[in-house]
Parts: sequence; structure tokens; C-alpha cells
Amino acid sequence: MTRNRWILPWTALLLTAGAAFAQPTEAALKVLRAADDATKAVQALSYSARHEGFGVRALTDPVVVGSVTLARNPSFEAYPAKVRYQGSAWNPTSPTPLVFASAFDGETAYLINHEGKLFVSGDGTGQGLRLLYVGDRMLLTEFASAEPFKDEIEAKVADLEGRAFVNGVLCNVVYVEYRDDPETSKARWYFGAEDSLPRRVERLTEINGRSGATVVSLSELRVLDEAEESLFRLEAPEGFETRRIEPRQTARPPAPELHAVGTSAPDWTLKDAAGNTHSLADFRGKVVLLDFWATWCGPCKQAMPSIQRLHERFAGRPVAVFGLSCFERPGADPAGYMAESNFTYGLLLDGTDVAMAYNVAAIPTFYLIGFDGTIIHRETGYTPKKEAELAKVIEDYLQSQGK
Repeated sequence: MTRNRWILPWTALLLTAGAAFAQPTEAALKVLRAADDATKAVQALSYSARHEGFGVRALTDPVVVGSVTLARNPSFEAYPAKVRYQGSAWNPTSPTPLVFASAFDGETAYLINHEGKLFVSGDGTGQGLRLLYVGDRMLLTEFASAEPFKDEIEAKVADLEGRAFVNGVLCNVVYVEYRDDPETSKARWYFGAEDSLPRRVERLTEINGRSGATVVSLSELRVLDEAEESLFRLEAPEGFETRRIEPRQTARPPAPELHAVGTSAPDWTLKDAAGNTHSLADFRGKVVLLDFWATWCGPCKQAMPSIQRLHERFAGRPVAVFGLSCFERPGADPAGYMAESNFTYGLLLDGTDVAMAYNVAAIPTFYLIGFDGTIIHRETGYTPKKEAELAKVIEDYLQSQGK
């Protein structure tokens, strides 16, 4: 896929990202509303895509290049689209691409790993849908959403910056600062000037003062009247090993509930990467943020830039931020991963026993503990809005304590 030489270098674009606008402009809202209507009307489409990270995001985001075919499937809420992905993916640390094809037909997910000569299938549970993880990098989920650009229309800042070409298509460019946390949640959208459909999005970020962006760019976009159902089913190529991911047993006893807000947090004593010992009791008079994580956990890694920004946001105030490594696999190097990723908040090692004491059954899990050791917030799972939610709880608590 050819990159556009006409687009301003992304670093230059980031320099304008902090421009302050009092409120969404009517010109930007007009473009966003048209995009919302046009995207809602699409029932099926195909396109070529490129996903990659720039700046600080280049260290963590794979490059994924390939094609996407999508048909809306609103009856299946967990994954409201039938999809087919085909492409190649490069990890930042590996020169060898993963050549893959994956699909979901509304009931079964499929993955063909050409390098490993492996064909895997699974049902539409969380386990089976993991087979779509690499291809999902190329997906604009707005094409499967009932309200594609609701968050952008309701954003705190939306400004029409002008026009630019994306892979030969003239686009209106809209810069957005989302209402959940405009300090950290920013994006730049490119919409076709003629059809109002999205052609590119730049998710802007900053870690340790270094700018970055995750970019998905589309080309050869075609709106389809319908898509053949056979496109969303894959078969094992000849000579490939076949595996099946079975759904988790529903008879398994339910996981214990996280400790309730208002109860005392279990004490712990753990070492950091330098061998220094820390206990929860050492942090009386501070808010303690605990992020239970592991190096093999994809959502944990997605959450870590947000945890870093919270660490920087509350620096100099009575807040201690720790990533608590738990459920690790043999040979894992959590300290090395944090150093390579330029994460500077605290790291506590060998925390599996502590995780169990906190009733952590899935990661990432977040606990916020108040000045007196009382739990003030706890939650499992990560979404882009988590950072704003945690920041608000911390800020409200500090204000309640006169800090």
C-alpha cells in the first residue's frame, strides 16, 4: 500500500494537537453528523488497510497490512459484524511477518497461520474471538456500530482543520478531543469529501513527554449491497494442522467477587525490580493505585500507557502508582518490558499470592486504596475510558481530603 506523500508528517500534526478550541465548531459537527449518517447506512463493505504506530507507539504497535470485508451482524452483540481479514503483520521486534487469514461468520471464528501451517477455529465466545486479534487492528469498529460517531459528535473539542488526500481520496479532516478526558484522549479523523465515510484515523498519545500515534488508513473502499456468506467461512488448507478452541466450561464455579468499596484492603509486602521491599502500610496518607497485570496479557499492555499517564498526572501529589505483576509465566521479564516501553511507575514483582488475596480472577484488575487503607474503587477489564474513570475517582477523593 502506497503512503500519501501529501499528508503532513504525523509529527507536525501532533504539534497542532494541543490547539485549544472553546467548543465544537459547527463546521466540524456538520462533517461528523454526515459521517455518522453515511457510516450507519453501510451494511457491507470491503477495503484495504494499514495499521501502524508512530513515535513512541512504534515500539508497541505492530504493522498490519491487508484487506477487510465486513457485513453488519447486529444480532450478535459481542461482535456485531461478520468479517474476513487477510494480510501480514510485523511485530516491532521481529523482521519476519506473520502471514494470516481470519474470519468470523457470526457463529465460528477461524484463523489460518501460514507460517506455522496451522488452522484454528473456535466459537463466538471470548476464547474463539481471540483468533481475530491481529486482523482486528485493521478494523474501524464504527462500520459495525449503531451510533458510529456519537462520541465524536459529543466531544468537548471538534474542529475542522481543512482537507487532505488519503490514498487519492479528498477528505475533510476533523480534530477531536473526547469528553471523557481531553488531556489524553485525542484523535484526528479523515472523512471522504464526497461520501463522508472514514478513510483514516490517528489516535494521538503521549508517554513520558514523547509523542506518538496509532494510525489506521484505508484505501480501495467499496460499499457492497451484500457480502457472500461464504466469504466469512475459512477451511483448512491441505497439509495444515487443525485445532479447535473449545468454550470454557460454564459449570466452573463463579469467580470470587472483588473486595467491596469501603472495606479494608488486604496488606501486602512485595519487592520491586531493585530488590527494595514495599508494604501497603508504607503508603498510609496516599492514594494507592494497584494495576494487576502480566506480560502475556494483551489488554494489560493496552492499559499500561494510561497507567503511565495517571502516574505523570498525579506526580507531586499524594498518589502512589504500582503495576503488580502476577500470574506470570516462566521466563517472563516484567521489569524488562516496562523498561523497554519507557514506563516509569512503580513495579511490584511476584504478586500472584497478593492477587489471590484481592480476589483477582482476570486481568487487568484495578484497585484504588485511600489514605487509611480503605478500598475506594475496584474494577476488572480495560477500555479507553478507564483512564478518565480512574482519574476522576482519584481527583474527587483528593479533593474530599483537602488535597
